[in-house]
Amino acid sequence: MRSQGLNVSDFPDLPPTHITPAAFCICLPNGNAGNSLPGWETCFTDHEGIEQLSSSGSLTIWKTDKLWHVNVHHYVPGPGPGDFTAQFDSAEAAITRVISYFKNPHDQAFCELLEAVVIEDK
Repeated sequence: MRSQGLNVSDFPDLPPTHITPAAFCICLPNGNAGNSLPGWETCFTDHEGIEQLSSSGSLTIWKTDKLWHVNVHHYVPGPGPGDFTAQFDSAEAAITRVISYFKNPHDQAFCELLEAVVIEDK
């Protein structure tokens, strides 16, 4: 995923008691090609400890006994437009979903979030 310009945390960003224990945060830093949201900017610390900005939100990924989980949750309490949780039998399928979210301009979940952000901005 890093070869695609994505930042993947080296260690789980959430405590073991969280609903999604051992979840890794993934972000697309500004300046890297991919999907972005107008007027949306979040700050995060990348895997090298450097403060970065992202205009595309973030997602989390984690593994349970048999499944990989990918989660986007921007709305509180949610779910809101573009929020989703998906399960996959393989790491490869989960990674494909992650890359689509950040890189595919036609990704359904990202397009739902983009539409909501554009409407809120008007």
